[in-house]
Amino acid sequence: MKLIFSFLFSILMSNVNAQDLSSHQWKERLVLLLTDDVSNIDYLKQLKELKEDPKALDERKLLIYQITPTRYKVGVDDGETWQQGSELYKEYKTTNSGVEIKLIGLDGGIKLDQKDFLSGEKLFSVIDGMPMRREEIRKNKE
Repeated sequence: MKLIFSFLFSILMSNVNAQDLSSHQWKERLVLLLTDDVSNIDYLKQLKELKEDPKALDERKLLIYQITPTRYKVGVDDGETWQQGSELYKEYKTTNSGVEIKLIGLDGGIKLDQKDFLSGEKLFSVIDGMPMRREEIRKNKE
């Protein structure tokens, strides 16, 4: 009986600590920056690119998730706190490449999946071509 209780408790606790990206659905777009190593040159280059234009990120309702095999954090600032967790990495890291970038739209679907450097220009172009983003732009002009 103790074994069953212990097992159920561990499952419950792992679900409590898991990051649920669905909480962002219809509120924010997400960029998942996945890496095995935060000192990886390609990861650092990509992170620098994402930091270049915070206003453009904000205008497009973009949140950046930095994800490693054992932890993650939301944002691009150095002061952000890392959280323990491997669920996001296990779910979204699909190759052996050093870095993967995934864009998740407001509807929760993966809109872009890239294994090499993603320029801000390309990222913003992909987003700006989405129907919901075009509607946001139209409404902002009114």
